[in-house]
Amino acid sequence: MSLWASAFLVTTPLPSPLATVTKARPLVGVVSVDLSQTGGHRSHVTSLIACLDHLGFRYQIVSLATSRADRNSFRFLRPTRLCRPTTTWESTGEFRYRHVGAWFADVAFFRLLPRAALTQSLAECDAVHVASGGPAWGLCVFTDRRPALLHAATHMSSERANELTGPLSRRVRRTTTTALVSVVERFVLRHAPMVAATTVGEQRWMEDNGARQSAHLPHAVDTTVFFPPAGERADEFVLAVGRWGDPRKAAHVVVGAYLAAANSTPLPPLLMIGPDPLPAAARQLVENRGAANNVEVRYATQSELPGLYRRAQMLIVASVQEGFGLPVIEAMASGCPVVATRCGGPTELLEDGGTGVLVEVGDVEGLSRAIVELSRSPTRRQAIGEAALEHVRVTYSVPVVASRLAAIYERIGVL
Repeated sequence: MSLWASAFLVTTPLPSPLATVTKARPLVGVVSVDLSQTGGHRSHVTSLIACLDHLGFRYQIVSLATSRADRNSFRFLRPTRLCRPTTTWESTGEFRYRHVGAWFADVAFFRLLPRAALTQSLAECDAVHVASGGPAWGLCVFTDRRPALLHAATHMSSERANELTGPLSRRVRRTTTTALVSVVERFVLRHAPMVAATTVGEQRWMEDNGARQSAHLPHAVDTTVFFPPAGERADEFVLAVGRWGDPRKAAHVVVGAYLAAANSTPLPPLLMIGPDPLPAAARQLVENRGAANNVEVRYATQSELPGLYRRAQMLIVASVQEGFGLPVIEAMASGCPVVATRCGGPTELLEDGGTGVLVEVGDVEGLSRAIVELSRSPTRRQAIGEAALEHVRVTYSVPVVASRLAAIYERIGVL
């Protein structure tokens, strides 16, 4: 019997998951990538924690090294310490976690491998839930014999499709890394009896690449935190949320479409929320149009975001690739209409013309036209916002997603 099979083996019939949770309260080890960095992986863990809290589960969170410069890792080519990788307690401000270093972090493959420090950090857990970007991270618990769930949002070739540019040395390094990690992803999928994907499209990709058994487990949004304004929407600004240093977020498309729309109709200012400054292409657009007073870029804490969605006229998402798109369902839960590109997750989250507006990736003119049409029609904005709100409540709210999670845990033997 394979190690994966023994890790996922269910040997006895199981009672109702919610009844079992009340009695047993399993301790789940949540494993993710470096949580000191903002991004979708941190949102993934936050969503999962909300579901575990709803079910009454206990949990411990562990994050793993994702870069050659990781603070707790041993580096072969330029070692920062002569001892073994270390484990430290850290905090995001919302939750605490252990960050575990890796051996030879210079090479991406070694960061994926099981290690004693990770096993020790999960020693008290009854089950392991790998909440990662891609399925390759399932390799880190390959030798673990407890019930485990691999929960992924995307895969390496999709993430890197628009990043294989720049100097030759960078292209070669990234192409090689992508190919190696893609091999690991297929290996993990072929040997894992059960995997979960945040979107139906990603679930199909997993099945096409060897997954024997899969499930759809989307992100959840807390509708007690993200909800519409009590009265009329203030429409103070057009909102965009993302890590603007990531080329996949297409900051220049957001700015270009907004500025083009502002030439056609009066618009509130553009507020771009994220941890990074604007990249050069987007910044140049602002400077060339003399629009510095109309475009603001700043950071917002997680506690500030709900209020921003409630005050926004609309949310713009211009990404070239999104594994899921948590800002989309956060805006939907806030009754804020969304205009997004068909970049993966948003294509499933939004029904074009019903719960949102979809345009093609990179279509600045189409995005600008959609912004103008929504801005000119308060009635349509309200109708889209109300339809989106109802869709989120029945599909992506914490109780709904937690119920899905409980059913999956029952299948793999956690309950």
